[in-house]
Amino acid sequence: MNYNFSIIIIGYNSLATLKKLLSSIKQLNADNIILEIIYVDDGSTDGSYDYFQSYKLPFKIIPVKLATNHGRVYATNKGIQSANGDWFLLIQSNMTVRPNLLQHYAKAIFTNNALIFTGTIQYKSTDIVFQNYLNHKNRGINAYKEFEKVHYSHLLFGNCIIHKSIFQEIKLNLRLDAYGGEELDFAYRTLQKFPNSIIAYPKAQVFRIQFPILTT
Repeated sequence: MNYNFSIIIIGYNSLATLKKLLSSIKQLNADNIILEIIYVDDGSTDGSYDYFQSYKLPFKIIPVKLATNHGRVYATNKGIQSANGDWFLLIQSNMTVRPNLLQHYAKAIFTNNALIFTGTIQYKSTDIVFQNYLNHKNRGINAYKEFEKVHYSHLLFGNCIIHKSIFQEIKLNLRLDAYGGEELDFAYRTLQKFPNSIIAYPKAQVFRIQFPILTT
């Protein structure tokens, strides 16, 4: 069975981390997967967009350039509108992925008929105490078992795969520009219309790199 995936990346002035992300994407195992990579540049001025366009990936690329910075919900929506796959994998330009990420999600889709699968995010920070807190086994998706139903508050666009049919029914609220607000709103409305549709798959893991330290 072949799976049709669109990886949607958004970024703003994140050239240094985008380089690491694209290097990790280049190593993805895409056996039995039709894959396209969409990068929505949210008005960057550091050459991120040109770098993405020139980077040699073994997959189809779709670069999207926004003239000015609109924020991540607007940029995410542009990525969704540009995607052609059956499943949209949402990640951010300050992350890296494991080579088997797509295979994990393909296995989850094959095994379970849910519409959204969410993996884990492992955070890397120079503040080790803060890093350990973020990666604690009882925090977020880390606390879920495989194929367990996920509470709406634990859906993160940093690592989740969503069937395209969801976005035909549930639109992102472009008025929500506070960090995380669009995720909570989207997940809540999704579960109202499609109960039990968000499922945990902790084996699908990405890394959030250079996470800011906790300051007081």
